[in-house]
Amino acid sequence: MPTLLSLRWGKGWSGWGDIFLCAFLTPVLAISALSRPGNLVVVILGVPAYVLLPGYSAMVFLWPKREVLSPVERVSWVLGIGFAIGMLLPLVLALSLVGLNPASLLGCWLVITAVTSGVGAIRRRMVPTGLRWTPDLGAILPAGIPVRELSVVAVAFLVVVAFLVVRFQSIREPYTEFYILDETSRIDGFDTNISRFGSVNLTLVVVSHRESPARYSVIGRSLNSTGSVLTLFDEEAELRPQSDWSRPVVVHFNESGIHRITFDLVPLDSAGPDRSLALWVRVA
Repeated sequence: MPTLLSLRWGKGWSGWGDIFLCAFLTPVLAISALSRPGNLVVVILGVPAYVLLPGYSAMVFLWPKREVLSPVERVSWVLGIGFAIGMLLPLVLALSLVGLNPASLLGCWLVITAVTSGVGAIRRRMVPTGLRWTPDLGAILPAGIPVRELSVVAVAFLVVVAFLVVRFQSIREPYTEFYILDETSRIDGFDTNISRFGSVNLTLVVVSHRESPARYSVIGRSLNSTGSVLTLFDEEAELRPQSDWSRPVVVHFNESGIHRITFDLVPLDSAGPDRSLALWVRVA
């Protein structure tokens, strides 16, 4: 009697390979999409899998018996359920308290596929072997093609894909974000009119969207109306791929007039600033 983890390749593939493949590919693709966003291989494989994997696992869960649906009907239900989940899931997340972001979308997609695959395996186990529906590779493939050798080629293909995911660069142009947040973590709520001996509380944020580590020198300065310059800080920031760096900044003003706070993001392999920000403050 086959168990949940048994794999029987060949004509009449009546094991659990399809459910095992869904359970294996779902977390692998989710982790790859989060760790390598924009990777060309992840995009090519992930977009079809985003539709097909939950649709297939739901089809196995809903119709585990052989004679219920024809092959064309099963394919139609896989595509229909998959597209429905793929379109409704972002809408539900956007309207919920969780919010729509890559982590919440892929996390919910992973949970849906895992739950339907697990329940589908249980329901398939409850069906007698003679009435149980499983994909028959021997019947699908043309005569003369050895299924065992084909499975070896498929495993080799997955190894090559994993290598390409690690090595392939992103299809997006790499860039670095550099911005200022106020004390409430808003980007547009700065109080630029303060009294003498007051202070401004800021948070400086650097976000790397690059595929390789980057090292920067982050410099903050304060310039008053007389032209004197005060260096607030000069720090080195080392950012891993797809990571961020932040620093709280408190600037005190003891003189009235117009003050300009500047921040420069300078790559250590270049003489000029990669990014520059300025904030004008009126001190009464």
